[in-house]
Amino acid sequence: DMIVQNVAGDETTDFTFTVHRNDYDRSLEILKKHAVELQAEDVSGDDTIVKVSMVGVGMRSHAGIA
Repeated sequence: DMIVQNVAGDETTDFTFTVHRNDYDRSLEILKKHAVELQAEDVSGDDTIVKVSMVGVGMRSHAGIA
């Protein structure tokens, strides 16, 4: 339920996204299978990450929180 796109100074683009723990192995398998056609330099994951979100209108007016 979260997707982040980052464009680096060397013109590479990283996509980071979350998947349910039950889908982790299959997701990594699919990405590795398509890495060559997508011209990916690397495919990696971390199944020990926990996502924490803070959501609310007040986040807009409190710069420096994130």
